[in-house]
Amino acid sequence: MDYKTKWLFRELPNLEDRQIISADQSKKIIEYFSSDDVARKQRSQIVGVFSTLAGLLIGLGVILLVSFNWNELGRVAKTILSFVPWGISTAGLVYVFFNKKSKILTEGAALLQVLSTGAGLSLLALIYPSGGEIYNLLFLWLICTLPVMYLMNSVSISALYLIILTQWTGSIQFFSLNGHYFWIMLAIWLPYLFFAKKKSQSHFIVQQWFLVATLLINLGIVMEKAAPGLWILNYSLLAVSFVFIGALLERGEDYKFSPFLVSGILALLVLGITYSCEWPWDGISWHLRREKGIFAAAVIDYVVLGGLSLSALTTAIILIVKKHYYFPILLIFPIGTIIAFSTSMDNEFSLFQPLFYNIFVFAFAIFLVVMGTNRKRLLEINCGVGALLVLICIRFFSSDLGILATGIGFIFAGIVLIILNVAISVKWRKLNEK
Repeated sequence: MDYKTKWLFRELPNLEDRQIISADQSKKIIEYFSSDDVARKQRSQIVGVFSTLAGLLIGLGVILLVSFNWNELGRVAKTILSFVPWGISTAGLVYVFFNKKSKILTEGAALLQVLSTGAGLSLLALIYPSGGEIYNLLFLWLICTLPVMYLMNSVSISALYLIILTQWTGSIQFFSLNGHYFWIMLAIWLPYLFFAKKKSQSHFIVQQWFLVATLLINLGIVMEKAAPGLWILNYSLLAVSFVFIGALLERGEDYKFSPFLVSGILALLVLGITYSCEWPWDGISWHLRREKGIFAAAVIDYVVLGGLSLSALTTAIILIVKKHYYFPILLIFPIGTIIAFSTSMDNEFSLFQPLFYNIFVFAFAIFLVVMGTNRKRLLEINCGVGALLVLICIRFFSSDLGILATGIGFIFAGIVLIILNVAISVKWRKLNEK
């Protein structure tokens, strides 16, 4: 019996005393968790974990033994040995697939097969060097991962697919090829989200976290940069879209179950503070081009920009229809960014950027503190307070707005915080009186 079950058994008398459950219900709970089915399930999980670890250790040991004598082997022997781990792991995967083993064993078998595939492809590339680049190898590995992910409905392989996809995208963009194929490969992965949701809510949440991280990283990688600074618009729209999607998916649970909302809020705060500085706006001008490219090379960048704009507007409209009026106000962020981007084409950096983004971060931070207080969400309060502290530190040592304007701004911000503090105190007092 595990510690969770023991804790539950200790709490049952308290639940009976408070009349939350009856004595009969308490007895049935004890009988259920003491049954052979539960014990058998726990034993199968332990067996699955140790089986996976055993397979992993044996595989690593075989790799070390083979590598010890690798240089003495002929090409044919090396080729055969390259296929051995893949063949064994694939046979194990087929066995697990048709015998419907436990989830842990299924995940372990799938992970071992995909890793052995990657190792086999790497060895074959060394045995038969063709002069190809690493992105070809990563693409083959990516394609081989897809059937395993869908057939085994594997969460770990889905996450590994996104990791390989990020490596592949960075590789092809590094060699000045078209990194926008990332969107096609991501679209092939997206249907798995529905499989994950059917499998369990926890798996669905995990995949959302990996998707958010993948989008945040790869959006910057695939930009053609024919129009420097276009990333500023794209990331603004992506952050707002994250917040809106997160608000639609939120069910009032802990924030670890809201990947889009948490990531969107943090992204808006980081982007707002970043855009208030001068360096992101340096070099933004339509006369700048990629040295070896043409302006048409950035066409897909504008397609992505249009897609993100459509995503932000559509989700905002849905929120308004559902009477969630406070989040759509955040559309002011990308609208202000478009204005800032337009004014920076000629003047590089104007007074609008520090003024707009400082006010936005300050207002958004206060909004988070108030919303977190009303909803009793500590993370929202901490994000708001943290953003205020960072903004204060940056503005105190920055001269973008001038000493006089900064001083007046500090005084005004202090007055606003005092008024806010009084309002919250009065509200709490009234609630306590009730």
